[in-house]
Amino acid sequence: MAKHNILIVEDSPTMRQLIIFSLKRLSDCSLVEATDGVDGWKKLSGQNFDLILTDINMPVM
Repeated sequence: MAKHNILIVEDSPTMRQLIIFSLKRLSDCSLVEATDGVDGWKKLSGQNFDLILTDINMPVM
C-alpha cells in the first residue's frame, strides 16, 4: 500500500508535535510540517498531498 502524503499546517509547535505523534502511531505516512499559512502555501505548491490538516486561526493568515 502506498504511503499517504500529509501536510500539517499549525502555528503551535506543541499542537503540531501532538498531531504528528498521533499520525505516526496510526499509520505509515509521509508527514510534512508547515508553521503558518504562508509556509503551508509554499509547501503545497511544491508537491501533492493526500490530506491537509490545518489550523483555522493563524496570525500570519
